[in-house]
Amino acid sequence: MRPFGTTGNRFRSLIAATLVAGMFAGPAAGVSAQDEETFEYDQDGVVFSVTYDPEVWEPGTEAGSSALTLNSVDGSIATFLSDPELGDELAGCLANVVEPFEEGAGVTDGADADDPGAGEGDGYVYQTRSLTLSDIDTTVLHVCFDIGDGNLLWVAGVVLDGAPLDDVYTLLEGVEGDSISYDLDFAAGTSGGDDDGTPAAGDGTPAAGGDGEFTTYESPTYGYTVEFDESVYGVTGEGEGTGPEGTRDLLQLEDEAGEQFLYVEGSDEWADTDACVASLYDEVTGILEDSLDVALSDATIAVDPETGDDFEISEADRSAVAYETEINGLATTILVDCYASPDGDVIVGFTSGAATDADYFEDIYPDVQTVIESLEFAS
Repeated sequence: MRPFGTTGNRFRSLIAATLVAGMFAGPAAGVSAQDEETFEYDQDGVVFSVTYDPEVWEPGTEAGSSALTLNSVDGSIATFLSDPELGDELAGCLANVVEPFEEGAGVTDGADADDPGAGEGDGYVYQTRSLTLSDIDTTVLHVCFDIGDGNLLWVAGVVLDGAPLDDVYTLLEGVEGDSISYDLDFAAGTSGGDDDGTPAAGDGTPAAGGDGEFTTYESPTYGYTVEFDESVYGVTGEGEGTGPEGTRDLLQLEDEAGEQFLYVEGSDEWADTDACVASLYDEVTGILEDSLDVALSDATIAVDPETGDDFEISEADRSAVAYETEINGLATTILVDCYASPDGDVIVGFTSGAATDADYFEDIYPDVQTVIESLEFAS
């Protein structure tokens, strides 16, 4: 849930923001209103609107100047984005979004869903993908609309656990461009996963909820290793050559309940561990602020319960900081802890985030610390 770069990787940032928003916000609560709601965008020649049922969909956050996220009562997510990076031709739009979307979500493999598959109509093209994210069967319907004046609109509808795409189909009927409506025709049904039941993402490691067996991750570029407990964390993504400088190896972990995440990132891009902490903290808080429309400037440094002092460390080979705040009524802790290799050539940073009523340092940090203490640099 971290942006994987700038400019050409904007869609990685968008899906990262969307996943973070889903983790912290959860499913929409549902409302009693009967009337339809409409989101309208009209700026710099880009015009589109989305009409939706507020009993099914609840506005999440605007993740960009011309983007919208909707969360459904069953936990599904729909994102809408109009951006020059989509291109100006429908034929090339899907190629510009599907791969970056899956890289941003941490998918290492995926397959086209047999039903409804892919197709096109007057003013739109679509493709459906079956993925496995954190051991959850996930179906993503990508649709690109020609909204007029050389502008495109990309919509990604994400459903979980083999749920049907019916609500997404209905939602898409409420999309209009600049005085343009669409006669949509999607094949009915969805596979909700690969037909053979084979996970399409991750490294085959069981997700959270296992029996306490540890799995070792080895950095493909720098050779360091960490271990994590399968009963606590599932792998949601791995990356090589990620980050703003394209030099990071990335391991993304998340618990089964979606209440906490842990990223392990190794790189030679940082001058020292202080720089590592500053960089990773700015990135994760930037995502939270953009995706959840919150300001984290009021976050305060957490108190280390063991020492009674602020959890803030700056040493020759280690730097760390932990901040506390509140997001959507939940106590939220963000911790960044960076370690330098003995020769100082490689730094590994751990970013832990949790939004839960549980006590972070008593209930969550011990598992984070177990992963951190398992770090071994290549000899």
